[in-house]
Amino acid sequence: MRTLHKTLTRLLQADLIPIAHVSFNEMYTGYSRRYDTVVFVKVFSPNHERKFRTEQQVTAQLTDRVLASFQLASREWVLVLRDWQLTPVPTTLTPALVYQMGQVVSRFHHAIQLPTTADLMPVLDFDGMAARVERLKTSPHYERWCPYYHTFSTTGR
Repeated sequence: MRTLHKTLTRLLQADLIPIAHVSFNEMYTGYSRRYDTVVFVKVFSPNHERKFRTEQQVTAQLTDRVLASFQLASREWVLVLRDWQLTPVPTTLTPALVYQMGQVVSRFHHAIQLPTTADLMPVLDFDGMAARVERLKTSPHYERWCPYYHTFSTTGR
């Protein structure tokens, strides 16, 4: 067990299981005796404080899931949330499912109202978005998503 995993297990009095995910964050889930519930723990690297603070505020606006947030002595930022029993996105996507996902994203962006402050992510991070779009081109999922882009960009939906 890595040092970070051990530290979080001790602090949260939890049996944490690492979650494999494509993001650059470390994530864990498990039952926390400290909070008497199943938790989802997301760890941000020391140089991602703004991402951490933005996610913390967004989550607090949308739900009552935030149980704790703090910085470790090792400088990582930690967000502790009540866990949700999420279901994976199906491997076979349909235009109807992609449309439904787009509706959820749209509602999300209409609901969130964050102040523009130095400790949050830039509201319009064009350089960051451009870099992420470029990374998508080398993603193993790129070929699967292309047909949906063309479907929705030409139907006006």
